[in-house]
This record gives sequence, structure tokens and C-alpha cells, in this order.
Amino acid sequence: MRQLVQLNNNLAEFDARKATLIAISPDSQSQTSATARKLALGFPLVSDPDNALARRYAADIKGAAMYWIRPDGRIQYGYTDPPNYLDRPPLAMVLELTDEAADPERAPRTSEFDAPCRPNKGEWLCP
Repeated sequence: MRQLVQLNNNLAEFDARKATLIAISPDSQSQTSATARKLALGFPLVSDPDNALARRYAADIKGAAMYWIRPDGRIQYGYTDPPNYLDRPPLAMVLELTDEAADPERAPRTSEFDAPCRPNKGEWLCP
């Protein structure tokens, strides 16, 4: 939930980039709605208990995941199933990758499994 709050507190950064932020949760619709209300989220928190939406972009996600999806629907970067589900990229990196995903000159990855972002000794690597 900490990351949802951080993203929510920085919505203006995403708006300035004309980026759409959507969070997907494996929780039930009632749990997801309660969380969105409790956190007063300014972006959608979508319930996906069967992982159907998540599988549209990846194999079965067992933990946390973040995707930067280009306007044409292709994945620019993917970050899935960190060893510690609490490991999340810092906001500065999220914004940098958001900028890169919006750049039409930058070639998209064919799959997030080709070169996923991963934590490495306290640093985040996104080849």
C-alpha cells in the first residue's frame, strides 16, 4: 500500500507526462474498493482476482509487478515478482521509465521477460 500512496501523492508528475496510471490487485472487488476509498486514490484500482487482466501482459503473476505500457499497447519495460514483494522501484526510476515508454523513438521490448528491471545490490537495473 505504501507504493500506492506514493504514486497517488505524485499524480501530478504522471499527469504532466500524460501517463495513465492504473493499479491492478488480485483482491476481491469489495477489498479493492475498500482500499481505494481508504487511500483516496486518484487513479483506478482494478480488481483482478483470477489474474485474467494480468495474464494479458505476462504469465501468471505470483507477486508484485509493474509494467510500462506504450500507447500502442506494447510493453516497454516490465518488473515482475521481485524476491521480496516489498521491493519496488523508487519514484524517480518510475518516472524515468514512464518518460522512456512515452518516447516513440525508443524501441519497445518484445516482452517484459527479455530484459526486466531487477534490484541489484540496492540499485535498480533496467537494461
